[in-house]
Amino acid sequence: MNLGLVIVEVCSRNAVNSAALEQFEAEHPEVTVMYEECLNNCDLCALRPFAYVNGKTATAPTTQGCIERIERFVRKEMQLYEDIDSGV
Repeated sequence: MNLGLVIVEVCSRNAVNSAALEQFEAEHPEVTVMYEECLNNCDLCALRPFAYVNGKTATAPTTQGCIERIERFVRKEMQLYEDIDSGV
């Protein structure tokens, strides 16, 4: 398993744990999805799809909305690496 620059942690019981998330990971080699047994945020987990992206909470009312939010977080995280490469 390659470890990506961006780590997405997902509770194995959360709604965001889906085929769509697996597809997202396959399309983004800079991302590693870590499927955890529990993220110790059961109140949020029971309410809606959520994940941690490099430690930041991404959540939305729907699975697809959460994946879209994860993608925005990933783009933001990757900007840090792009800035380093460009000498900023």
